[in-house]
Amino acid sequence: MAVRDALTLFPKSTDNTLAISGTTFKISSTGAVTFVSGQTFPGTGTITGITTASGSGLSGGGTTGTLSLKVPAAGITNAMLANSKITLNASTAGGLTVPGAMTLGDSYLIGLKTCSTNQVLQYNGTAWACASAGTGTVTSVGSGAGLTGGPITGTGSLSIASAGVTNTMLQNSTFTLSPGGGMTGGGAVALGGSTTLGLKTCAANQVLEYIGSVWTCSTPAAGTITDVNTGTVSTTGLTGGGASGTVNLSVSPSVIPFLADANTFTNTQTVNSNMIVSANINYSPAINVSNVGGGDGIDVSEYDPDGTGIYSNNTGSGGAAVGGTGSYGGIFTGSVEGVSGYEETDEAFLAGVFGVAGSENGNQATLGVTGSSLDPVGIGVSGIGDNQSITSQNTDIGYFAMGVWGDSGNQDGIGVFATTDTGWPFVGYNNSDYLSTTWFENLSITTTAPVLFATGAYGSCTSNVSGDFSCTGSYAAVAPVDGGTKKVALNAIHSPENWFEDVGSAQLSGGEAVVNIESVFGETVNTGMDYHVFLTPNGDCKGLFVAQKSASSFVVKELGGGSSSIAFDYRIIAKRKGFEQIRLADETQTFSLKNRPIKPAGSPAKHMPSTHDRLKKFKRLHSIDRSLGLARRF
Repeated sequence: MAVRDALTLFPKSTDNTLAISGTTFKISSTGAVTFVSGQTFPGTGTITGITTASGSGLSGGGTTGTLSLKVPAAGITNAMLANSKITLNASTAGGLTVPGAMTLGDSYLIGLKTCSTNQVLQYNGTAWACASAGTGTVTSVGSGAGLTGGPITGTGSLSIASAGVTNTMLQNSTFTLSPGGGMTGGGAVALGGSTTLGLKTCAANQVLEYIGSVWTCSTPAAGTITDVNTGTVSTTGLTGGGASGTVNLSVSPSVIPFLADANTFTNTQTVNSNMIVSANINYSPAINVSNVGGGDGIDVSEYDPDGTGIYSNNTGSGGAAVGGTGSYGGIFTGSVEGVSGYEETDEAFLAGVFGVAGSENGNQATLGVTGSSLDPVGIGVSGIGDNQSITSQNTDIGYFAMGVWGDSGNQDGIGVFATTDTGWPFVGYNNSDYLSTTWFENLSITTTAPVLFATGAYGSCTSNVSGDFSCTGSYAAVAPVDGGTKKVALNAIHSPENWFEDVGSAQLSGGEAVVNIESVFGETVNTGMDYHVFLTPNGDCKGLFVAQKSASSFVVKELGGGSSSIAFDYRIIAKRKGFEQIRLADETQTFSLKNRPIKPAGSPAKHMPSTHDRLKKFKRLHSIDRSLGLARRF
């Protein structure tokens, strides 16, 4: 049956407009078409997959879902371009040096043409040509504000006009006159202006008197002595006086003491010269001071730079003892030294200054000896073994505030020595964002001189002034594992020579690639001598090899003349700059006992007594009969 021009089918209710019995092909009443399984529209085709070949310049694709293609970074090579070059020519006027044809990716230099010394490029109307620089001609010079003599069209002279420079032309047209002590007036004065200065105003008959640091109005002393009055005897200590004739003054013995007599002082006494006190009774102190109030037992001030506040020269068991039951046993101040102790007996471990603090059964952080300096570059405590070193005079002393300074100028002397049994000999803390907790420096200019030497029963480590660090054991980096609950050691790989290495990736183009050595890495190594490159291809190829090496780059090619365009990884190792000739350096001397303190032959002069033994000896030497009122808290 043939149906021409049109066929209209009217479905009943929700029946399909058209259906073929025995198949899934149908057209619904709304026009939706359901095809037979596997059926396609003729001529339009079905996409089953999009792939991107190596070296195609594209990436992406796939076989399922919605696909996309893109050009990856550095994906399009010059060979894929219809035009990969541009040509740069100079104009007909010239004046430039140009490279001509330029390929993408290369670099070229463009510049002005070269002329002779002191020549310039000058346009002659049709072209740029080298020519000698002209001197020029002034055609007219006018005279502006403050000047006279212009305009000048040939020759002439300019000068500053009479009264031509005004205050507004000056950078500074005023000065400030401030009145000093005892004066008034002044202030800011412009050039050509005026101001007035004068003495400050006082009352009638007063004068200006310089008192302390200020000029002050005061009434001058005047008149004639008409009476000599001693005042209150208890205050002045004088008796006598009168208003006429010859008068006499006398010292009241009830107020002013006589030195040949025994005197009792009830108030503060001040001695501004030498005072010598001696006692000839056994066990009796030369000076016995008891203060039951809130003040000090004895205050001693010495203002002579070469003087001494308290000097004790006692041939007995004790020198000077200053004690008290208050906060301080004694306070000493001086313009040169506050306290100076000198031990004259040549006996081991006797101290020039010995300090003990706290009870033997206490649990407080008491201090046997403490030293503080309030100077911004002062030193709290200084300890010098025998004599001061020259090194200390050339380093940081006097530049920084220091808590403790230890020093010794003796050969093999020790500046600071610390020992413990089961504790830490040295502990340091700081809270700085840029300063290290510990600083060690050796000022020797010998390249192998050690800075730090650490040793134990089974190995040693050392670092020297050249920054070399060596150990007889292994080097390991510690990394967390098991979520940070455990740490494991990763040991370093060692080499008999000093190598630096770098890794990277590159891309072949037509079977070849030029790899530039990263510039900063190149500054650390010597690529002017032989270095090594290891290659790993990231795709199918005939294999890779290094075809050429230079100080700044190397060329990688595919074996067998291949033309693949695959990515590859590389690893380069080169000799560290400045260490090219070192191989299996001899460290025998470095790790010898020379780098640690060596005890001299024989036994030490004497072993250090314990603190308890020293304290017992101190108590015995300085015990004083309590009946004298000088009981000590020992």
